[in-house]
Amino acid sequence: MLLVTVAFLALGLWGVWFLIGTTEGARRLVPVVLRSLLPAKTLRLGGIDGTLLRGLRLSQVSVADLPGWWGRSRLVMDEVTIAPLPQLLARSAGVRVRGIEWFAAPFAAHATAASLEGVLAGRWTVREAQIRDVAWWDTTSLLDVQRVDALWPLRLDHLELVENARLRLPFSEPIVLNGAVRGGRFDLTLYANTLDVHEVVAVATNAVVFEATGTRAAKVVPRTAAGIELTVTPTSVPPASTVPRTSSSPAGTVAPSAGLVIATMMQAPTVKLACAGVG
Repeated sequence: MLLVTVAFLALGLWGVWFLIGTTEGARRLVPVVLRSLLPAKTLRLGGIDGTLLRGLRLSQVSVADLPGWWGRSRLVMDEVTIAPLPQLLARSAGVRVRGIEWFAAPFAAHATAASLEGVLAGRWTVREAQIRDVAWWDTTSLLDVQRVDALWPLRLDHLELVENARLRLPFSEPIVLNGAVRGGRFDLTLYANTLDVHEVVAVATNAVVFEATGTRAAKVVPRTAAGIELTVTPTSVPPASTVPRTSSSPAGTVAPSAGLVIATMMQAPTVKLACAGVG
């Protein structure tokens, strides 16, 4: 009886070692784990190298037709590098994904990123991302972002850093965005030579129209949409080299008074938008 117990114990230990300590074991285990975590109709892996103990590298990963929020989107990743299992459990290293392309994403028509890396239940960084035609904006758009830092799970209220983002809308010149967490609040600053106030506010509040109540922007125009209170007001006079902003309304073009335009969304996280001309 003792010999049988020892034999089963040895067999079990060998099985565990085979799965986590050999490449062949990883090639058998990883697809099973991924299919349990990602119930996709289509899951393709071009290659699996390494071991769970020493680290894994997955190549040409493709995921498509996930249920629910994912819709009929398709996510393609050139390479996924997973840190050794002990480092994963200690949260001293995590996962790095390179060459990301997302077709018909739930949040946009098309999205790409050079890399995504982070630690489980920790901070994640996205680099060189491009998002085309954001789904909840009623206009065509192109958003390029050099770097975004956020805490897991990746949500809007977990943003910590937005570095050198450029938003292109049909009627405004490219808008440069930079933001970071300061004093427990996320402050986002916008810079643009010229912008269409109607267009920018409609995007910021997810509204289709923006009501102008005069020929001067000196009035504070509060708007509420989707639970976000947005206040737009001009402040100090910019340098002489600054190109003044204009806004287009159905009746014609409105030239606002010179100055910065600061908008604050009063919702967690609070976002302060400061639009400054650059020239």
